[in-house]
Amino acid sequence: HLQVAAQASDVDVVHLAVGQDVSVTTDAVSTSNVHGKVCEVDAVGQQTQGITSYGVTVCMPAADPSFRVGMTATASVVVARRTGVLLVPNRAIRTIDGRTSVMVLDASGDGVPQPVSVGVAGTEQTEVTGVREGERVLLDEG
Repeated sequence: HLQVAAQASDVDVVHLAVGQDVSVTTDAVSTSNVHGKVCEVDAVGQQTQGITSYGVTVCMPAADPSFRVGMTATASVVVARRTGVLLVPNRAIRTIDGRTSVMVLDASGDGVPQPVSVGVAGTEQTEVTGVREGERVLLDEG
């Protein structure tokens, strides 16, 4: 089997555990998405230029034969899995004076702040409560 040697920041490593599902892709093989599992997380980090990172080993029992040793790969770890939740783009979420909200369109087409509570956050979307499915939210252009 093939292994991927990855690095995780000190912020991310606290969410990793042996056995978690991982999706591995590489730019060289754009059609491939290989699934593996976290098989090791270093207990001690390494500092480089003041930034601490931890080694993470991903085991892929049935790797795509077009994957080669030495290729650069991207590993995405599933740290939480939720069903039946409402997701909004991260660009829709605003926090002002400690209050989290999204701007929703009212009946007249104006943006109105709607308080929300956030749950699991990903790199592009976040779980929220406080808005209903089908409501239109405005994205922050900033």
